[in-house]
Parts: sequence; structure tokens; C-alpha cells
Amino acid sequence: MAPRASVGTLAAATSALTVATYLIAFVFSISVLFSTSIGLDLFHSPPVSLILGVFLYETRLPLQANSLTVYFGTVLVFLTCFVLAFREDGGIVSGLRKLAEGKIARQVPNWFAIMPLVSSSLLLLVVLIVTLENSVGLPTGSLLEDRPYVRLYSLAYASVVEEAAFRISVLGLLVAARASWHSYVSGGTALAASTTINRRVRLVFLGLLFPDQAKLETGLQSFRVNGWSGIHWSEWAMLCATSIWFGLLHLLGGGGWQVGKVASASLQGFAIGIAFMVYGAYASILFHWYFDVYFYVTFLAPAVLGNIVSLLIWITGILGFWILARAFLEMTRPQNGASRNGLYPAGQSSISAEA
Repeated sequence: MAPRASVGTLAAATSALTVATYLIAFVFSISVLFSTSIGLDLFHSPPVSLILGVFLYETRLPLQANSLTVYFGTVLVFLTCFVLAFREDGGIVSGLRKLAEGKIARQVPNWFAIMPLVSSSLLLLVVLIVTLENSVGLPTGSLLEDRPYVRLYSLAYASVVEEAAFRISVLGLLVAARASWHSYVSGGTALAASTTINRRVRLVFLGLLFPDQAKLETGLQSFRVNGWSGIHWSEWAMLCATSIWFGLLHLLGGGGWQVGKVASASLQGFAIGIAFMVYGAYASILFHWYFDVYFYVTFLAPAVLGNIVSLLIWITGILGFWILARAFLEMTRPQNGASRNGLYPAGQSSISAEA
């Protein structure tokens, strides 16, 4: 077996195992409500004000609900994202096969197939940044100690609300506006004068939740056809701005974080934003869930799960650096008949590329 194929096979195997820990953590995030006092604590806690995340800002609505009810609402959101992550882009089995065969540079793989590689690599990079910052006297800080039910609720809610505030309502709205305007001025079918209001609304929601698909349907350059140039300069600018603000708010919002957190949080926000632009809201929410809920749940779970997760992070992180770096170089290397981004031949979508 060729070395490259061996690396791909190992990456696919460890990614599959890591996704299995995602499922275990998700189930545990529900079972912990009944196996510990967290469920009763949430149920008996005072009603909480619902928070709306929009346009980089989180505002409290004049509505209150029981904490346990709101938590179950976030669980339903995560469940929906899990289902989409398993099914989209050919499904996880197809994605793992592409990963094992080393084909992820030319065909956008299923999100769950590469999420372990991306998230673990990013986590190791964050650890390196924090270590370097601490060595030069820039403390990162940590979240203030809080009761387990408060921490679990806050992390779950933040994974949804912050994605709405920083990605969906900003980057998604920008794509929706660009796609709608492009379709209108070009006379495309998606927003032609004869189309119904339902199709117009559908395109807006598509831009908010599946931005790359909205571009495909309206003829804009998209990642699946044009690679990195499928992300417009205005989207890159907004992505950078929102990522920096995302990092700054970790410092300005208090909660125990210090100045060193800005760099690592900004980097995380940038990576989550890329996931949103390429895959959609379900991927960015799961990415956020990984850094918040997943790790806290593994902390609450039996130690054996934490040990397995730590081992998988190191393996998938190191493999991720290697595989993603090679994929990036292949995507940017000109090839015969390829677009200048090198992802797919000009005018060919990911669907036709797989045929």
C-alpha cells in the first residue's frame, strides 16, 4: 500500500472513531440530565430571558422560558445538524471513502468525514498559540467557575446564538443579498419576474443557511465550482472582520477570559466561518458545538471517554495538518482544464465531478 493511501486510510479510520465519540457525547448531553442533578437544576432554575443573536449582537428578548425547555431546544438544533452532517455531500460513508483514497482536494467531502481532522488540527494550533502567548506573558485566562447545569446550558445556547449572530445573520445575509441581486439583474430563473414569492423567500433562506448552494443556484462563483475564488472579496472582508470581533468579545464580555484569548478565539471564528461558507449553518454550529459542548460533556463523562478523545485529537490533529496542507496545495496548483483555483474543471460542479 502506498504511503499516501496508508495515511488516508488511517485518517478515515480515526475520523470515523472520532465521529463515534461525537455521537456518544451527544447522547451523554441528554442522559446527563437524568443521571445527575443537572436536569432538575435546570427545571427548577428561574426562567431565563431568550437571547436573539443577530448582526454581531446578542439582545435579550422580552420573552422568558424554562431553562430545561430551552436546553432541549438547542438539543433539537444539534440533532438536526447531526442528521444533515451525516447526509449532505454524498453522506459520511462516501466522504470517508474519498478521504481514504486521497480525493478530498478535488471533491468537497462530507463534513463529518473531515470535521475531526479540521477541528483537531485547529485545536492543536490553538494550544500552540496559547502556549506561546503564556511564554511571553500574555495570559489567556479561563471561564469562571460555575455550577455544572449553568455551564452546560450556557455553552449549548452559545453554540446556536453566536452562530446566528456572527455567521448566519452577517455572512449568510451578505450571500443572500448578493445571490438575490445577481439573479435579479441577470434574469436568472431563481428570481425572475414570473417566479413566486415562495421561491424568492427560499433563495434568501438558502443564502442564510446554505450560502454556497445559493451561489450555485444563481450562477455566482461558488466554492464547489471555483474553489477559493468562489468566496467573494466582500465575503472574505466580512469573514475577517467578524472573526476579529468574535475574538475581541471574548475579552470584552468578561467571563474570565484575558487578552491572550483574542488571537485564539479570532482564529477559531475564522475557521468556523470558512465551514459556514463552504458547507452551511449546520457545519458551523457543529464546529462551535465541538469546542463548547463536546469538550464539557467529555469532562463530565467517565474518564475513559476523555482519555480516548485526547488520543484521537492528537492522531487526527497531526494527520489533519498533513492531509489538509496537501489538499490546499493541490487545490491551488494549476492543472490541465482546471479553473484557476484548481478545485474543479471550469463550469463543473461537485455533483458532475463525481460522476
